[in-house]
Amino acid sequence: MLTRQISLVLFLALAIPAVARAGQADELYNKATESYNREEYDKAIEGYEEIVTKYASSTIIDATRLNLGRCYLYSGKYDKAVDILTKAIAKGVPDDIREAAYFYLGQAQLSQAGALAPAERSKKLADAVASFSEQLKSFPKSAAREDSLYNRALSNFFLEKYEDSEKDFETLIGEFSSSPNKADYVFWKGRTYASRAYKADAKKAKEEAATWAKKAKDVFNSITAADSPIVDNDTNMEAADLDFYLLDKEQYPQVIEEFNKVRRKADLIPDQEAKINGIRAQYADAARAQNKDLMNKLDRLRSREQSRMNDLQNRIDPVIKAAIHKAQCYIMLEQYDEARVLLRRLKPYATDDDDKKGVALQTVMSLAYQKLVPQANASLDDYMKAFPSDKEADNVSLTIGNALMERKQYQEAFEQFERSLKDFPQGRYVEQATLQKAAAMVSLGDSDKAVAILSDFIAKNPKSPNMPRALFTMGATQSAMKKYEDAAKSFRQVRDNPAADTLIPSAHFQLAFSLFSAQKLDEALTEFRSYLQKYPNDPTASTAALYVALILDQKKDPGAMAAFEDMSKKYPKDPLASYALNYVAIIYKRENKPEQMVAAFEKVYKTFPESKEAYTAKNEVAGYYNRIEKFPEADKIYWELINDKNEPAAAFAAWSDGDMWYRAAKKFGAYTRVTPDEQKQIRERIDASEKAYVTLLKKYPQANESARALQSLLDLALLRVEYTLLTDEQTGKYFADISAQMSDLVTKARIQLLEAALPYEEGKRDAAFAAYKKVLQSNPDIPFTPGDARRYGELLLQNNLPDEALNLFAKLEKNSDPKDKLAQAEVCYGIGAASYAKKEYDKAKTYLQRLIKEYGWHPKSADGQLMLAQIAIEQKDLKAAGSYLVLIIRSPRSSAELKGRALIVYGDMLALDKTKLVPATPTGKSDECAVGYYFKADTYYGDAQPEIGGEALWKAGQAYEQAGQPAEARKQYEDLAKKYGKTSFASKAADRLKALPAPAAK
Repeated sequence: MLTRQISLVLFLALAIPAVARAGQADELYNKATESYNREEYDKAIEGYEEIVTKYASSTIIDATRLNLGRCYLYSGKYDKAVDILTKAIAKGVPDDIREAAYFYLGQAQLSQAGALAPAERSKKLADAVASFSEQLKSFPKSAAREDSLYNRALSNFFLEKYEDSEKDFETLIGEFSSSPNKADYVFWKGRTYASRAYKADAKKAKEEAATWAKKAKDVFNSITAADSPIVDNDTNMEAADLDFYLLDKEQYPQVIEEFNKVRRKADLIPDQEAKINGIRAQYADAARAQNKDLMNKLDRLRSREQSRMNDLQNRIDPVIKAAIHKAQCYIMLEQYDEARVLLRRLKPYATDDDDKKGVALQTVMSLAYQKLVPQANASLDDYMKAFPSDKEADNVSLTIGNALMERKQYQEAFEQFERSLKDFPQGRYVEQATLQKAAAMVSLGDSDKAVAILSDFIAKNPKSPNMPRALFTMGATQSAMKKYEDAAKSFRQVRDNPAADTLIPSAHFQLAFSLFSAQKLDEALTEFRSYLQKYPNDPTASTAALYVALILDQKKDPGAMAAFEDMSKKYPKDPLASYALNYVAIIYKRENKPEQMVAAFEKVYKTFPESKEAYTAKNEVAGYYNRIEKFPEADKIYWELINDKNEPAAAFAAWSDGDMWYRAAKKFGAYTRVTPDEQKQIRERIDASEKAYVTLLKKYPQANESARALQSLLDLALLRVEYTLLTDEQTGKYFADISAQMSDLVTKARIQLLEAALPYEEGKRDAAFAAYKKVLQSNPDIPFTPGDARRYGELLLQNNLPDEALNLFAKLEKNSDPKDKLAQAEVCYGIGAASYAKKEYDKAKTYLQRLIKEYGWHPKSADGQLMLAQIAIEQKDLKAAGSYLVLIIRSPRSSAELKGRALIVYGDMLALDKTKLVPATPTGKSDECAVGYYFKADTYYGDAQPEIGGEALWKAGQAYEQAGQPAEARKQYEDLAKKYGKTSFASKAADRLKALPAPAAK
């Protein structure tokens, strides 16, 4: 919170008591009093002083001293006022004089306090409180009671005794509810709350600050312009200030609106002058009517309003202060141009030095924050020229640098610290700038440079009061560099240095942490325990207790579990408490104690239901029940999560529940081979799976799991078709019914893609391609799931549209979460395949090799190996090609079709060498040549994959033809026509049979 300057506002006056007068003294008294009534205080002082000097024994001497003290008070000669008024309260002085004298003495002491430096002010304020308290105690029915209460409340306010101050303002509001000054009392009551809010904020007690701020705002909101224009304006400024200092920057637009309510001084002065003149006129009427009570009342009111006018005229125009704060709001909102426009407009009207500096400084800050470093430095040059005698000039660069550090603009901050050191090499802040420069280097990741700066500082400034901070920063830097033992040495020096003061607890904790990170567990355990003993209430004590438990666990100490539980009980409100309790369950899980594990996880989510560990604990328990096939128990927990307000946890639980029921349905095996009761269970499980996936899509369409849910709905539809629970003709209505349950238009369109994907999965590629294109015509920007991207991408490649396929997968790569492994695998396969089709082999290799290395589990990884083999063949790297092909042929994960194709490609590779087309001799091994691999492809996979068999025999015939063995070639073509007459290779074989010479007659 910024330092706030508070002015002591004085509201003065009581009527002059009636006294006996006689002779020359009486004449002097009357003339002086006439001057007093005309507010000609210097003339009045001359007359009253003459009486005090020449007629000290006069019967009017006490009244004279009272009025003389008032004149000195109104003239601003507070010390003399105190001296004179102190005599007017002495024993023996008439009560009516003492009654007024106590009041004015308090006023003089309050005014003295306002003229003193803060360090000397408290004594005078306490004196004022004592004077007002004595007046209120000794004269409880005094006509000045309202004013005494008010000024005692002010004195206590400036002493920061806010409870005492609030009590007096409450009394004023209650006793004097019809007073014209009520608005002022309400305003100051609000300020007691606001001041407590600032105080709490300075202590980082955010909740307490928010509570006091709300009370203040509620009070301020009750004041209207009708009560008092000046008080209303002060209230608007105070309320805006309160929000400015306490609210987060996201709420600054409303703070700007608050500052916009503040009026100009020039708009308020005429109204206040008219108000005072009106009171004067009423006073004159009361004097003519000799109504002393009314005169007293009006005199006090006039004096108070005049004091309010004086304060208004002497203070800076509130609009300027408000505008400077508005500019700061714009800067915090990163609306730098708007801030500078306001500051430029404001500059001609800022006449006070502080305001001039405020305008100039905020201009510099706006440029620095905007990273306009040359302009910022030029503006800073202007600032330093404009205020060469500014005692804080050597702090400007440091202030800017610190602000930039807070905004994480570390490079710009570093440059400002450098400038501070350059401009003021002997300045007051050299050491701070040096250490901050090192801290900026740490944040920029240049730890070596930071260490060099700190090492130089430590060597040159062994007795510096900033040495503990330098060593602490050094330790933090070494820790970031993972030089934990060096860090421990630095932190130990800070811990053992009494001058380190507030850094000692943090250094002690960091020492223990560094030892832990260095795996010096015994030493770390000793230090953490010592730290807990010394600082049990430190904010990091809970973390230290957790590390004690973690160390015990690493040491396989049986006391670890109790340590975790103790930490959780001792610090139940700490965010780490749920983590500690969750760790107990993890230990049971690690020890394979399922019953204890479940009980421990249940304790986590019952004890800390709002923690992130509560969600993971529920998932752990549900997952356990899933594994032991207690599906209803798991389902119950999953639905608790699904209905929870935590969206990520709910989406994941919906996916998990759907997946559980899908796998549970498939556990029965073939639908037609199980009993009717088991068939009923299968249907119920499929329905339960569908319900979870549909709920996920309805409630959380933007969740990462939504893409997986769409793919799973497709799998469920295929399962229904496989189990004859859904016919091909019914699939359209099936997906339409699901789509009808969705309100999200994008999700509706994505469900249409499922209907297009169904024929793809059934091998009807042409129908699938047409269906996909139809959906895309009406929804060109539809976000593809990874599965849809792969399917449609393959269809594009099959239809010779590699550029469109490449764009599709590039878009998927751009829009996918890098942590989504399925999406990344599809990207690698898709871009690799499309690049392969375009013969962009280097790019294809990059993506396909990543597919195999990082996502070998993906069903298309073997396809990627085949493409890599073909690329290697093209690039004459036959050894690499052979390695890829052998992996495909031997892998149990490869499909029959893929293995057949790999055998054919292996044959093609051997065929590049004309000596390896066919066996070298009629009795040679056929697998050592191209036709040998073609024969294997036909033998192993031809029956199940006719196209594979047809291609294999076709290529075998071609190989024999190239080898000059037409009879063997004819045999392969004839076998092809007999076995695979319906394939695309049959017509080719027929053509070759016609072209070959007729077989020799037997």
